[in-house]
Amino acid sequence: MIFMILVVIISLVIYSVPRDVDKTYSGYLYSLDGDFGKSITISVKGTIYPKLFSSNRFIGNLAVDNEVVKVNTSHQGEGFFQGLKSKLLKDNYTTFAFSSERGYTSTKGNITFSKDFNKVFGALDILNEKYNIKCQFAAPSDNVIEANSLGESIL
Repeated sequence: MIFMILVVIISLVIYSVPRDVDKTYSGYLYSLDGDFGKSITISVKGTIYPKLFSSNRFIGNLAVDNEVVKVNTSHQGEGFFQGLKSKLLKDNYTTFAFSSERGYTSTKGNITFSKDFNKVFGALDILNEKYNIKCQFAAPSDNVIEANSLGESIL
């Protein structure tokens, strides 16, 4: 009996150790109206903080087309049952790009990663401003058809 309790405790401790993520993707950036598209490099670097009874937390940096933003999953107000349901049923991480200026935090985009961090899809205000269009990005993808397909599969 004591052995089983020790196994459970050790398993919980090992599970709760934060894990680093450091990935680089070849992706595609494209406008929503179809007039613009280009191949880009996307990289993500951060840490996953596993939670036992709620959604895991991811905090890190995302670089898209040489523009770097801070990203963070947000689970504020997530109750126990909602968090557990999300942990068991969701197969992605929805993160938000944000900036903090003068004591205020504002959202600058949204990004979705597959749970294994092998796929990424999103939109950032900084890219909309850079190219003066509404655009999205996806990786891995080489064209707008692959990017849209990846977006549909990950959301």
